[in-house]
Amino acid sequence: MLTLTGNQLTEKDCIKEFGEEFSNTYIPKFREVFYFFKRNAVDNNSLIRKLHLGYTAMRPEAFDFVSNEFPWIEEFRLKFGLEKKINFLETHGLSKPEFKLHIDGTPGAPSMMFNCPILNCTEETTTYWVEPMEDYETILLCENGTNGEKKHGATPHIPEGIKYRTIHSDTITNRCVLFRSDIFHGVKNISNRDEYRIMMHWWFPKSIQWNDHNVSTILKES
Repeated sequence: MLTLTGNQLTEKDCIKEFGEEFSNTYIPKFREVFYFFKRNAVDNNSLIRKLHLGYTAMRPEAFDFVSNEFPWIEEFRLKFGLEKKINFLETHGLSKPEFKLHIDGTPGAPSMMFNCPILNCTEETTTYWVEPMEDYETILLCENGTNGEKKHGATPHIPEGIKYRTIHSDTITNRCVLFRSDIFHGVKNISNRDEYRIMMHWWFPKSIQWNDHNVSTILKES
């Protein structure tokens, strides 16, 4: 059972934006990487996989396959200290409208991600971070929402019915961001169009934590 700590989390604990010039430079570049993922996610034996959550390259050899096509992406990874793990997450307002409240990874997982809006990232999709207001026990769910207690990669979710307060909500539309992923967060897409909203989600290593890493340094280096 997890018990409240009494700490009051705020917006600054959730998200930090990169500048306009940096974002305008890299969003189109990462969009090309996304299309490469789509072309190469052929079947379950492919290095790039298509899962319920979207397209994923979570193994080093999969990342190396991508960086062979886009050499600049390895330079980017080394500059910012990122891992060889990239996902392109998808929601769809009609058929797959949300990611329920969860923490990415497992306990001890990295607390910070590099996120980049790729396609159809409009004001109609909101990301929100929450803080439970009562004691609770997390449940492990797979990326398709099924029970994941015995499966690798299942993520902690808040059980239905637990009261929480919203710390911050945001629409990530045209800026790359540093994204706090060890606070429970969810995504809601209310679009009524037949289109996927795609967000890139790139992992920092466990050694880089939101509160003990100089986040401003990463932003300045951009």
